[in-house]
Amino acid sequence: MTVADGAEPPIDKTCGEGMMPETLASLHSLGIHLEREEGFRFDGICFVNEGMRAFAKFPGGQGLGLARPVLHGKLIARATECGVQLLWKTPVTEIDRDGVLARGSKIRARWIVGADGLASRVRRWGGLEPANSSTLRFANRRHYRLAPWSSFM
Repeated sequence: MTVADGAEPPIDKTCGEGMMPETLASLHSLGIHLEREEGFRFDGICFVNEGMRAFAKFPGGQGLGLARPVLHGKLIARATECGVQLLWKTPVTEIDRDGVLARGSKIRARWIVGADGLASRVRRWGGLEPANSSTLRFANRRHYRLAPWSSFM
C-alpha cells in the first residue's frame, strides 16, 4: 500500500482534535494506542448559547482531546509498522484506470482513495462531482492553557 501526500509532516490543521469514544476504540483496533496523559479526557459534549445549555454524556466511555500533530505522528508510526509506503511532498497530479501520476511517476493501483478534502481533485478527475455544490465551510481553532471547568467538551 502506498500513500502519496503533497504535504509533509507534521501536518497541523483544524481537525482530528476531539475524538469520540468510538473513534478511540477504532484507533485501538488498528493498533494505535493513546495514553491518558497525551491529551485531555472528556465525558461528553456541551453546547452553550446565550445562557442556554444542552449537554450529553457519552454512553460508551470518554472522548479525548489531542493535538493534531500528536495523532498524526501516531498514525504515521503505525502505518510504517504495517509496511505502508509513505510518499511525502508527492502530490497526485492525475488519475486513470491503472493508478495515479505523482511527482512524474506512475503508481499502479487497483483502488484509489481520494482523501483530499471538500474541493477534492480526485473526485473531480473521477467524474464524481455532485450536480449542485454550493456548500461553504469554515474551520478555525484556538488553544488556551487553562484549568478545565467541566468534564464536557
